[in-house]
Amino acid sequence: MFPNQGQRRYDPYSNTYNEGWRDYRNLRNGPRPNPPGFNQLSNQPSAQDQTNFLLEWMLKKMDEQKKETGLKLQNLEMTMKQMQQRQTTSDTLVSNLQA
Repeated sequence: MFPNQGQRRYDPYSNTYNEGWRDYRNLRNGPRPNPPGFNQLSNQPSAQDQTNFLLEWMLKKMDEQKKETGLKLQNLEMTMKQMQQRQTTSDTLVSNLQA
């Protein structure tokens, strides 16, 4: 009924799961100790570095938006001046026609 019933626990030639693999040091889960003489370097930036990066990015974006808004306001002011000049010109023409 159970074909592996008589199987040895650490049989390396087994066709199924070998329970001995859970004790193999390279297949264990969890932190691994560093070899002697080696310090583990952290590849992940610290939380402070990430915060500084995000803050700098946000300030750059805000500065870009401020410049774009400034340009749009300048264009709007020029358009309004042109409209005022045209209104003044048309008012002058209308007053000349009425006279």
